[in-house]
Parts: sequence; C-alpha cells; structure tokens
Amino acid sequence: MKITFLGTNGWYDTLAGNTICTLVETNKFNIIFDAGNGIYKLNQYLNFNKPTILFISHLHIDHIEGLHILGSFSKLSKLDIYVFEDYVSKLRYLLSHPFTMPIKDLPTKVTIHGIKEGEYTKPFPFTVKALTHVDPTLGFRIKTEGKIITYCCDTGICKNAELLSQKADILIHESSYLEKQPNIKWGHASPEEVAALSVKAGVKKLVLTHFAANLYTTIKLKKYAAKKAQKIFQNTISALDDMTIEV
Repeated sequence: MKITFLGTNGWYDTLAGNTICTLVETNKFNIIFDAGNGIYKLNQYLNFNKPTILFISHLHIDHIEGLHILGSFSKLSKLDIYVFEDYVSKLRYLLSHPFTMPIKDLPTKVTIHGIKEGEYTKPFPFTVKALTHVDPTLGFRIKTEGKIITYCCDTGICKNAELLSQKADILIHESSYLEKQPNIKWGHASPEEVAALSVKAGVKKLVLTHFAANLYTTIKLKKYAAKKAQKIFQNTISALDDMTIEV
C-alpha cells in the first residue's frame, strides 16, 4: 500500500504546496481524501484499472476546488464520491453550470454517495465520525489489507478524532496551526496537540498535513512542525507535496 500526498496546504496554494489532496493506493482501490488543487497530479499516479473512491471531509473551497478539473481525467471510467449526506445537493450544484463542467458531460461516470456517522462495509470497511470544525466535517477510518488508515482534516482535537485513531497504522491529521490557539471556533490543531492525541490513541505513525498557507510559508516550516511533534510522539513526519510513503 502506498500513500502519496498530492497537496498539503490548507486555505490556498503557495510555493510550499497545493491545497489538500491525499492518494492511498491499495491492491484493489484508489482511495482519495479531499480534492484540493493537488488533485491535478492524479494522472501521474493513478492506476486507471482500479475502482476509484473519493472521500470529501467537508465543502470548504480548499477541499473541493480541484473538482473543477474532473474533465481532465479522461482515462478514469468511474469515480465514486462519498460526502456528508446534507452536502449532496450542494455538491451537485457546484458540479454544474455556471461553475464548472456538469457531471453529465464529464468523460468519467461520477456517482455521489451521501454518508453520515456510522460503520460501512462497502466498498471496503470504513468508519465515519463528525469532527470539530466550524462547519460539519467528517473524519474517516478505513481498514484494508490488514492496515488501518485514519484521516482527520479539518478539526480541532476531539473525542471522535481519538476514536477514529485508535491503534491506527497511519494517522493523517491536519496541523494548521504553528502553536496551540485559545480560540477554537474554526476547529484546527497544532503539532503538539496532534502528537499528544497520537500517544493517547496508540497510533503507530503520525503524518501531519493541511498546513495553513499563511503560517507555514515554507517547506522548512512544515518540516519544523514534525520536529515539534516528535518531542511528544517520535514517529511523526510532515507530509510534503509529492511525498510517497509505504505502509
């Protein structure tokens, strides 16, 4: 299993990275988390013979703006998108005129599935829980090939993130802040907070991502986030654009 970080920024693109998008390649599936501008790189990595699943955490623009280029994936025959059930109609509206090429005109057959908190068995076992953010946001825990991958982005530290992360082989978690913030209205986290969560949840490896573009202005600062987290949870790395790790 391989994980490639196509975009690691939150909010907007910079020279340090594109907005958030993560590709998990298993023997049977292409699994994508969020669709920021980094998604344009899929053509470089995707095995078009596998079923492709896209999980969208929420509809903030930095997590869906890459959907504008779905028409460029001409080799992709089918795409299943999973999104919070209350967002289905809003997503359909965005994937239409006058915003972008409508779903019906895409070269790819796109099916949007509404989901909510709970346990699912198809297309593979996965768990969904609500996270702590200013707008409804979902976190995901997938089980495949004997591994557990947890994805939490955007969120502050919360009980559901801990539950999703229990004994995870890989926790992919946002690290928008450089330092812990007293105002948690928007729901984001700092490296130290995520590291403490990883210790508590018994995570095997932590990968920090979704670095706020206005704070993490350089790749050096993104790497610094991992160093801060490593003081609490040693097996931490910072995701950088186009980085691939083996699970």
